[in-house]
Amino acid sequence: MKAEELMSIKELIEYKVKLVLGKAFHFVVELVEEGEKEKDFEGKFAWYKVKGRPDVVKEDSVVEVKSSKGPEDGAWYGDYLQASLYAAVFDKEKVVIKYRNGERELEPDEEEVLEILQLMELVEQGYLPPPKKNKWCNSCPFREVCEKLGDEGDDWFPKLPYVKKASP
Repeated sequence: MKAEELMSIKELIEYKVKLVLGKAFHFVVELVEEGEKEKDFEGKFAWYKVKGRPDVVKEDSVVEVKSSKGPEDGAWYGDYLQASLYAAVFDKEKVVIKYRNGERELEPDEEEVLEILQLMELVEQGYLPPPKKNKWCNSCPFREVCEKLGDEGDDWFPKLPYVKKASP
């Protein structure tokens, strides 16, 4: 389904404006950040072939720039995993994630990244995790599919956090 079919004209305009503002934020941060910028790469992590484009690779870290606001403490889990995978491939000791509301510095955990890649393999094989229920479920076009997957309490698939907390 196209975005135009899911949104009103007002929502579509707001969405497009946010996209443009996000790209502008991304551009400005990368402009002032030192290091190698947006370089496509292919590499390996464990037995996985990895392909990507980190925003900035520094001597000791990988920097990812996000146009959204980050959580109060730490980083959104998906952002952390993305940056941590890049850090593992480039052998960097920290990740920096820059949100509109501040910068988060975290230590990558290669074991954690490997566990997530193994879970992704299960999903690729057709095993879907039980849904995480939230306030958006009633308006989701995939609600019927999720309801067939089981309850949120099913524990065969580990519950993944929304936020990766910063180390104290």
